[in-house]
Amino acid sequence: MAHAQRLGKDIAIYGSSEFIFKFIAFAAFPFYAHHFSVADFGLWALLSVSATLLGYFANLGVNQAVQRFYFDDFSDDVGTAVIVSTGLAQIFVSSIAVVTLAIAVCVLFAKATLAGYGISQLLLVLAIANVIPDQLLQYCLDVLRMQFTPLRFALLAFAKNVLGTALALVLVIRFDAGLPGLFLGVVFGTTMAVPLGLWLIHRDLGWKLHLPLTRSLFAFGFPLTFGSVAHWIYTSIDRWMIADLSSSLELGLFSVAAKYATIVSFVIAAFAQAWTPFAIRLFRDDPEHSTLYGKVFALWFFVLSFVGLGIALFSREALMLFTPADFWPAAIMLPVMASGMVLYGTIPVSSLGIILSKRTTLGTIGTCLAALINFVLNLWLIRQYGAMGAALATLITYGLLALYYLVWNQRLHPIALEGRKLVYCLLIVGITAALPLVDLGALTARAFMIKIGVAALVLLGAFATGILNRSMFEPRSLRSLL
Repeated sequence: MAHAQRLGKDIAIYGSSEFIFKFIAFAAFPFYAHHFSVADFGLWALLSVSATLLGYFANLGVNQAVQRFYFDDFSDDVGTAVIVSTGLAQIFVSSIAVVTLAIAVCVLFAKATLAGYGISQLLLVLAIANVIPDQLLQYCLDVLRMQFTPLRFALLAFAKNVLGTALALVLVIRFDAGLPGLFLGVVFGTTMAVPLGLWLIHRDLGWKLHLPLTRSLFAFGFPLTFGSVAHWIYTSIDRWMIADLSSSLELGLFSVAAKYATIVSFVIAAFAQAWTPFAIRLFRDDPEHSTLYGKVFALWFFVLSFVGLGIALFSREALMLFTPADFWPAAIMLPVMASGMVLYGTIPVSSLGIILSKRTTLGTIGTCLAALINFVLNLWLIRQYGAMGAALATLITYGLLALYYLVWNQRLHPIALEGRKLVYCLLIVGITAALPLVDLGALTARAFMIKIGVAALVLLGAFATGILNRSMFEPRSLRSLL
């Protein structure tokens, strides 16, 4: 019980901070929807996923390596300050190098990107430039999680997610600056937050490099880069493939649906922020960790499934209330995309076996297989079904990848799976994915009551299967999370 309470506190403190501020940034979407066209959202998506890919090369797995070694015992001359400072230096140098090279390439191919995709050189440079401050801020957030300093973490999460969005909104709405204004605001906002991040982690900054440690961090993290690139392929390459194989309208609608589906990813990030360090520490300190892992896995899977179902049920209402009519067709893809995200969200728990055994190459193999499968599925399904084909490809890929991690986890560090509960969660995912086949209507009292009824039945099923119980909602249990 004590471990469960500690995990709950960690999720409430670290996860909710990141979730709340990311959701505030997400809330800007309706404002953008009234200033951008559907095609503009497609361009935004292409630039964003491209910047994400560059970020993986800039990071080189350093964040994960520092997290892995942060609690280990080294020699007297290698403490946490040396570990953090060495990792920070690596990220700063590699980010500068990657961004400089990427901008040079963009200058050479500026005419081709403008003619082929309508992306100007200014937009490319702004999107790429944000990689440096974004990587530094994410590194600082990860260090603050290791330090278990909730107020500092919340402050930096606010600066990282809200400042850039606020500036972007001013430039887009007040000055009608369009997509360049959006990216310019984000660049300024994240850059302004970097000094704050460095100050907040100052207790672990010794400003001293340790070359042998650099090699250790690189050896652990570099193989993860290939996995990160493969991860980018199966999560992001579909945007580029839709742009090439379908139309700008389909790309825009897919990007809008993906934007709403990111609500599930916010929940995943909130959980993962607290879960990973907690799970590693539990593995070290508690011989009964396998049982708790199993209970967390079942409860977490249900939470994800219920969130995904809620998003899918009310996707049309959300789009009709907050966006112009041109955006509404994106609702048909949202249930499929949300279902895929739910399956993907189980990986933070099911990947523990690979992390704890330090067999990171297995993660790389899994993500590479997922990338290949996703590419082939997109090539086939986008030609036939357009953006919906890409959504189906993502759902299948995420399901297979989740299964891959679970199988390896049970081979390396088995957890006590609770089969009946997991089957029930899979049933919810199946219902969610099938919702595009059922027309429940939208913005009518009858449709609203039907959807509320479906959600209520799913909750009752969670109590019937034992996933939820009354003790979880007793005042004493709730106070333990505060």
